[in-house]
Amino acid sequence: MKEHVLISIFANAGSAFGNGSAYAVGIVTIIKAFYRRNISFLAGWLLIITTQVLGYGWAGLLRKYVVEPAHMWWPGTLVQVSLFR
Repeated sequence: MKEHVLISIFANAGSAFGNGSAYAVGIVTIIKAFYRRNISFLAGWLLIITTQVLGYGWAGLLRKYVVEPAHMWWPGTLVQVSLFR
């Protein structure tokens, strides 16, 4: 079961949530489009990776309160939760 959940997390992290990209991609786009500033590839990549890792880190630290209780599940994930159980 653990392997199936891990595969599902990896597949959904890149394609399903956030319209197919990390949320920080929107920040990089806003910097370029609205502020008309040029951001280097390295700075944009570090911003995106940092926000993703922070999100997964907070989810891991707060797993006891945010992930495990049944009343904290999003309605969209109930299908996957019932499948894995």
